[in-house]
Amino acid sequence: MKSNKQRTKPAALTAGILVLLAIAAAGLFFSRQRTRIDMTQTFSLPKLADLPDAQWQLLSKKKIFFAHMSVGFNILEGVQRKQKETPSFSLRPTELKEPSELKAPGFYHSTLGHNGDPFSKLCSFRQMLLTLKASAPDLALMKFCYVDIYPETDVESLFAQYLQTILDLQKELPNTRFLHCTAPLTSDPLSPKEKFKERIRPWLGKTTEEQSNRRRHQYNELLRNAFPKETIFDIAQIESISPQGHPCLRRKDTPMLYIGYTSDGGHLNQTGQDWLGQQFLIALANNVQE
Repeated sequence: MKSNKQRTKPAALTAGILVLLAIAAAGLFFSRQRTRIDMTQTFSLPKLADLPDAQWQLLSKKKIFFAHMSVGFNILEGVQRKQKETPSFSLRPTELKEPSELKAPGFYHSTLGHNGDPFSKLCSFRQMLLTLKASAPDLALMKFCYVDIYPETDVESLFAQYLQTILDLQKELPNTRFLHCTAPLTSDPLSPKEKFKERIRPWLGKTTEEQSNRRRHQYNELLRNAFPKETIFDIAQIESISPQGHPCLRRKDTPMLYIGYTSDGGHLNQTGQDWLGQQFLIALANNVQE
């Protein structure tokens, strides 16, 4: 008669084979879903030199307020480096500590709310702007982070609340021009460990970066359809376009952060900072008014 120890060997071997097959299947699934560069499409983004010097001079006379978290600091690092190419725009990003500091023309910024809680950011933005009402900025905008939107996020409700917040603030600050930011994206995993985790997540019933970006894309589409194009700082689109101008997509229509712009799959490296920083300056300059 075979001992229990002997009988468990075939079972253990079978279980091991099944695990290997599952991992192989997950790898095949992931390889088919990997982000690709769509060479059939080419986007041309504007350059700082495309704007006339008078536009930068006018922007230097304005009060700008940008509320953000994490990736926002990445963008501002790029802004400071790219400003060397716009000598007529002399305002350097300054973190706003007290509302009373927003008096003279300047490029002010501040953190808002809590990452992972986008509704707290809307409340924070509203309160900040109402506090600044006595010396309202000429240009104002806020951005969410990629950690604010996941597959379980009700993006319709979130956008409805964002829209209502902007409408309310426009009534309170009629001389402030509001710009609107799309939500940032994430890339494919960078390290072998994270790549492996991403491969098996669908098999464990967990969400993937593609699913998260798909939901962020849904929010971004709501925003793009609601506001004039020139008032949108389209972070997601800029992040998903390679330096050669080709979009980075998963499947056919889910934009992904171009892997060459990130240090960890979400935050921006220096290349990404400069890429976004340049477009942020251009978005501000294109919305300045006399």
